[in-house]
Amino acid sequence: MNRQWRERFETQMQRINDSIPRKGGTKRYEKVIERAGRAIQQYPSISKYYDISYERDSEHPELMRPLENQRPHRH
Repeated sequence: MNRQWRERFETQMQRINDSIPRKGGTKRYEKVIERAGRAIQQYPSISKYYDISYERDSEHPELMRPLENQRPHRH
């Protein structure tokens, strides 16, 4: 069961990351954080093992850079 939740969480985070550079995708900083927050709320037992960093785009501060450091960390 844990493996399935982990796979679903990683899939959601990858979809969020993929939509940032895509035309018509979610790019606004606040909206990306909301999407990531919903995934974290949906899978709290899995998300605590991940370090997710949010960074604004340096050229366009209202936009988001792709998410990084999504690798699991040791607890």
